[in-house]
Amino acid sequence: MELPRIFATAELAALGVGANTIRTLVRGGRLIRLRRGGYAWPADCGPDDVLRSADPIPEPTCRASDDPASDPGWARQPEPLPEKGTRAAPSLDMDAPLPVDPEAVVALPGEALGPGCYAPGEAELQHLKEIVATAREIDEGTLFCQVSAGVLHGLPLPPGSLGLVHLLRPGSGSGHRTRRAFHHRARITARDRTKIAGLPSTGLARTAVDLARTLSFRDGLAVVDAALARGVRKEELLSRLTRHPGNLRARALIELGNRRSESPGESRCRATMALAGIPEPVCQFKIVLRSGRVVWADYGWPDLGLVGEFDGLTKYGRLLKPGETATRAIGRERRRETEIRDTGVWVTRWITNDCYDLDQFRRGFNDAARAATSFRAA
Repeated sequence: MELPRIFATAELAALGVGANTIRTLVRGGRLIRLRRGGYAWPADCGPDDVLRSADPIPEPTCRASDDPASDPGWARQPEPLPEKGTRAAPSLDMDAPLPVDPEAVVALPGEALGPGCYAPGEAELQHLKEIVATAREIDEGTLFCQVSAGVLHGLPLPPGSLGLVHLLRPGSGSGHRTRRAFHHRARITARDRTKIAGLPSTGLARTAVDLARTLSFRDGLAVVDAALARGVRKEELLSRLTRHPGNLRARALIELGNRRSESPGESRCRATMALAGIPEPVCQFKIVLRSGRVVWADYGWPDLGLVGEFDGLTKYGRLLKPGETATRAIGRERRRETEIRDTGVWVTRWITNDCYDLDQFRRGFNDAARAATSFRAA
């Protein structure tokens, strides 16, 4: 995925784009204002495309005989760009890859691009632009952390969690918040550092632990499962649980984590099971049908003769294949359920809304367990 090129006001001035033209381009949607003094081109075009399409507006200039200080109506000329090498700035190696497929930006938001790595949605892409803009100004040794590092690593993050950029500097004491970012302070070791597309970030394991401490139980498990699916070991996560608020929850999430979870929704549903006191299931439970064909259920409780499926927003919603009608998908899945029940196993299903009422979820599971017992006894 190509990172957006960010321009400062002075750099745009060097391209012949003055203050009035910038305002016109922003109003017309041909230039994106990220924050004060930072701009990016839309994803589908570059500077040349935008400048060719712009209607140039003459920029007011100061005559030698005029005193700009005495007439606020005159526009000040932009300060010259610093000579190359005179301003220390992080080196952004834009050729280094992000941990997502180059086609990520055209995949459905949240779609799996590989084990534990998911396509960014609009919020993630906007946050990525903010990260790149902020990277121009951070000091040596500062890392992107928490949800910002989660975006860089392609971890599944909950809607609404992407506000300000999060930065981590070595040291102790409380952090602080500015208009643009949350600034955290903590001990940083060499193993906690990495670079993604040239951007300094906390490593995958450190990021997963930080998010497990700060996100909700459901969202934290989705992150931990994704990190485990990417090859991080539980021991590696547990070793990072130094004294820190949120460690008890993070430890519980790490112990519950399972690399076999195939989607953030499955992980959040499994977290609901834990919160509701439901026995931990076998993830990706293998079932051999009478025909000899092997199928997999999202969850299995072999002692109960019960398997469960998480469908997403709507029942059977995740099963719809490209070009397939909902009626055909439902019919196909019902035939699959019949074949599973022919092996003596009962099937129950959940959707996203089921996961936010613990009492109802618990009752639904108990009803399914009783149905499985009656089914086996029949």
